[in-house]
Amino acid sequence: MQKKKSSFWGYGIALTYIVFFIAVMAVVFFSFTKDVNLVTDDYYQEEIEYQDKINILEKTNKLNYKPIINKQKELVEIGFPDSLDYSKISGKIFFYRPSNSKNDFTIELDLSTDFTQKISTDKLTIGYWKIHLSWEYDNQNYLIEESFFME
Repeated sequence: MQKKKSSFWGYGIALTYIVFFIAVMAVVFFSFTKDVNLVTDDYYQEEIEYQDKINILEKTNKLNYKPIINKQKELVEIGFPDSLDYSKISGKIFFYRPSNSKNDFTIELDLSTDFTQKISTDKLTIGYWKIHLSWEYDNQNYLIEESFFME
C-alpha cells in the first residue's frame, strides 16, 4: 500500500505568495493613481529662501504696529494703523489651502480708500486656510502669517 502524499502545503505556500503579490501590486497601483498634492510646486526654491522669510518674520515681530487680520463670516478684513502713510504701503495677500493647492490665490493689497481692505470669502471653501500678508513700507519688507478655519 502506498501512502497518499498531501499537497496541501505546496498549494498553501503558492496561494500565500500569490495573495501577497496581488496585495503589493494593488498598493503600487493605488499609490501611482492617487493625486498626490505637494505643499508647493517649487519646494526647493522656497527652501533656499526660507532663511530670508525667517528674518522678515522676526523684523515684523519687532514692529510697534501690526496689521490686523479679522476673519468674519462673509469677509476677511485687513487693517493697518492710521498713523502710517497708506500710499507708501504695497503688498500681496496670499490665501493658502494646505489640503488643496488648486484653491490657493493671491490678491494685491489695495489700501487706496482707507487703511483697510475687505475681501469676500466667496472663493474660500470650507476648511483650514492660511493667510500670508506680505507688504512693503519705507523700503522694508514685512510678513504676517495667520490661519483660520472657514465654516
